[in-house]
Amino acid sequence: MGALAVAHFRLALVRKPAELRIEGLPPQEGAFATVRTVVEDMPFRYDSVGMAVREAGVPVDWTVHPVLRVRRDA
Repeated sequence: MGALAVAHFRLALVRKPAELRIEGLPPQEGAFATVRTVVEDMPFRYDSVGMAVREAGVPVDWTVHPVLRVRRDA
């Protein structure tokens, strides 16, 4: 689990303000496919990504939706 959190944090480090970052990874042996998103608080963004994944014919087996308050410097 720690590796998943670190990978998600690294994705957040390269996001520019107001940018949506999405990273999709195919399933590895014995694991599920992964979709990570990092975005500012935008209504319905989480639901929209989930609907797009399902529309592509991929079931969603597990979802984590953390909301973190962060402050950026220059």
